Amino acid sequence: LAAVAPWTARNCERMDGCALVSTNGGWNLAIGAFPRATGRFETLRASDGCRVVTGQVQQDRCWLAYGVDQIEKHPWHWLSLVPAKLAYTFDHESFEVEYLHEARPAAWPEARRAAWRDALSTVQRVLVVAGAFAGIAFARRRRKNESLTQGVALLLVLALAGLAVSSDAPHFWPLAVVAAILPWLPLPGRPALPDALALGLALVATTIVTHAIFFGEDRYHVVLTPVFCILAAAAFRRPAGAAREN
Repeated sequence: LAAVAPWTARNCERMDGCALVSTNGGWNLAIGAFPRATGRFETLRASDGCRVVTGQVQQDRCWLAYGVDQIEKHPWHWLSLVPAKLAYTFDHESFEVEYLHEARPAAWPEARRAAWRDALSTVQRVLVVAGAFAGIAFARRRRKNESLTQGVALLLVLALAGLAVSSDAPHFWPLAVVAAILPWLPLPGRPALPDALALGLALVATTIVTHAIFFGEDRYHVVLTPVFCILAAAAFRRPAGAAREN
């Protein structure tokens, strides 16, 4: 808050109302809730609901009210878009390639773009799958209830990974949800949850919630790539408090 306070003060002085940082929260909520919503970015038009506005803040507040109204009137439509929003966020990766193509079209013909999109998407999916195992512990010697609980968790992740890989349309987002939730559950035999890992998991969880509410695009998961690397490295650790095995 201290870091953005000067920008907020500037907004209050120069714009038609106060805005903490930006004026697109209302826009983004409307994009994820209005009748033409698909789960990803769609261009809003004045005819969708905000015809008469005079400033950026007023416009954003109008779209905010419109988005809330659409959610209240059509809650099931809004909720039904959550899987699509998370799929657009986690199931593939292409925006980096498209940014480079936009900057230098001649250097990025379609064949090269497709190859790099596939490569980046493969890395993204491998990291999401590997990160989902961060909440599962492994040890040669453990109690029966710990073995059962960790075994069920392992089967759950393996089943989701199998479905994601085998289906015609990739669905890796459930694994991102599991990665964000499983390490927090007080399951017998679970691995430790140090603060550094908990902070990363909190970032994954808040990203999931944010894009479930608003809308999804694959560029929004890029900030999570280092976290998924950490989660992948944390997979199959010893149970919390377990003695070191020789």
